[in-house]
Amino acid sequence: MKALKLTGLLAFIIMSSFSSCELLWYHNEQKLKVYNLALSFQDASGNNLVKGIGLSSWCCGTDIPAEQAQSGIVERDLYALDIMTPCKKRPIAPGRYDDPAIGMLKYNDSYFLTFDYAHLEDECPAIEEITFQLKCPYVFGDDEKHEIITFWKADNSETGMVCYRIEFGDKVITEIVNEFNDLNRATILLER
Repeated sequence: MKALKLTGLLAFIIMSSFSSCELLWYHNEQKLKVYNLALSFQDASGNNLVKGIGLSSWCCGTDIPAEQAQSGIVERDLYALDIMTPCKKRPIAPGRYDDPAIGMLKYNDSYFLTFDYAHLEDECPAIEEITFQLKCPYVFGDDEKHEIITFWKADNSETGMVCYRIEFGDKVITEIVNEFNDLNRATILLER
């Protein structure tokens, strides 16, 4: 009887493994479109408004304080984010299925909020316009939702997208740097 139970359990594990492999194979065969955006927010005096934002986890090194972090995940209670796209299907991105997260990146002594969005190409063609509705009192100094409208085109890689225009209020930003890992960096000046 023990041998029968052990054999049944082993068969169940093997069958589960095959179906998991099949599921992973299915998703790996589909093309993912990735939209990576890093925004530095500065006030009229040139002060970086992202610097010092609270982080729930950070990199690199467990011995360093959060203030010295090179990157990390922003504390969830410091912001609210909605991502609006023309796609009708749910976005697919690791860790961001229903609750998009914002990160922090320190680059060349500047601090950026990072926004990552991805979807399966089969579910939606390349998106040309994405609106990020962000409420972040730490950066903006108020409890309002601010719209950041971004415009995208395909790059030379299979997955990455290039941001070529950002609209924020009455400002149009076209000075956007696209670099390693399809990261699109820009600065938004706030009048506060």
